Amino acid sequence: MRVDFFRKLYEEMGCGDIGERQVVDLYNPIILREDKKIHYEIQGITKNKLCGFDTLDIPGHAPYQIAFYHKECKWLFVGDLLIENLPSNAFIEPDVDGNRTKSLLQQRQSLEKCLALDVELVFQVTVI
Repeated sequence: MRVDFFRKLYEEMGCGDIGERQVVDLYNPIILREDKKIHYEIQGITKNKLCGFDTLDIPGHAPYQIAFYHKECKWLFVGDLLIENLPSNAFIEPDVDGNRTKSLLQQRQSLEKCLALDVELVFQVTVI
C-alpha cells in the first residue's frame, strides 16, 4: 500500500524518472552492517509512562513520532519535531487506509502541544 501511495503521489507531482527510482528504492530493504546495529533491551511503555517520563504523541514531522516529558524536571525530549536553524518539514505519509495524512496540521498541533507544556529544557534527539 505504501509503495502504491508514493507511486501515485510522484506521478501526480510529475517527478518522472526520479519518482520511479524512488519507488524502486521503496522495495529495497535497509541492510545494516553488523558494526552499525544498535543492541539494546526493549523497555515497555505502560500507561503512557517510561522511567518517570510521560509519553506524548506528536505526529507531523513523522506520523508516529513521540516525545518524552518529565513534569518535575521540566524536561522535554523531542525528535525531529524541533530542529534548530532548520525547517522541520512534515513527512508525507499514508495513513493505515492508504490516504494522505494531514501532516502539516498534525505538526502544528504537536508544536502547540509542546508550547503548552511547562518546560525549562528541551532535548532535540535525532537518530541517524
